[in-house]
Amino acid sequence: MAIKILLILALLTGGGSIAVSHFMVKPRIEKAEKEAKDNLQKFNAETAAKNRVQGELNETKQTLETTKSELETTKTALAGKTKEAEDATALANQRQGEVTKANAEVARVVKESEGFFALKMTIAQIEKLREDLPKVTKERDVFTAENKVLQTRVNGLVNKLRELDKNSLIAPPVRLPAGLSGKIISVDPRYEFVIINVGGKQGALVDGEMVITRNGEMVGKLRISTVEPDYSVANIILSWKKKDAVEGDTVLVQ
Repeated sequence: MAIKILLILALLTGGGSIAVSHFMVKPRIEKAEKEAKDNLQKFNAETAAKNRVQGELNETKQTLETTKSELETTKTALAGKTKEAEDATALANQRQGEVTKANAEVARVVKESEGFFALKMTIAQIEKLREDLPKVTKERDVFTAENKVLQTRVNGLVNKLRELDKNSLIAPPVRLPAGLSGKIISVDPRYEFVIINVGGKQGALVDGEMVITRNGEMVGKLRISTVEPDYSVANIILSWKKKDAVEGDTVLVQ
């Protein structure tokens, strides 16, 4: 009997421990399960967020690559357009030059036309003048040549006459402006006369005498026979001739 009682007490005592353990551990298990469930949800949410961010990152990288490719294409196109613009500008400048040249040609033609109409001549008259021009030009050249020959002969004869007849009625040399100087620009050794670049504008006078020098040495003297505004014709004074005068010799008033 006593043993039964002890056995019943032992069972009651063990059952109480189990009941106490059950009521103490269960909340912990439930809490742990809840935390595990929450952690799993968080993990899943974080994984989904990570995948979303990775997807967005991949999309951004793809967009960047596309934008980079489009930028290169745009740069290439821009370079092509720039070259086209430069070529167009060069062509426009060329055309502008052609237009300017054409306008100048038009102005020249208009001016010539005005001159033509001012002549008050017919086309037939102008054609006749054109046909006669070579003949007239030839006659003028012949006359000029003959006149030059005659003039040189006259200059030579006058020069010889002055040298042979010191007491003739030919007027003596006149005084030229002090400091007057120039150069011989042409020489006729046959008739002993020269042309100098000293004329009436510089103070040259007919019968005026000048010394001819070369490298500081005296070559001879000349006497002016004809005076033009910018040049003069002069005869070599034979009695003073030391060397033949040449182009480039200096002439000056002694």
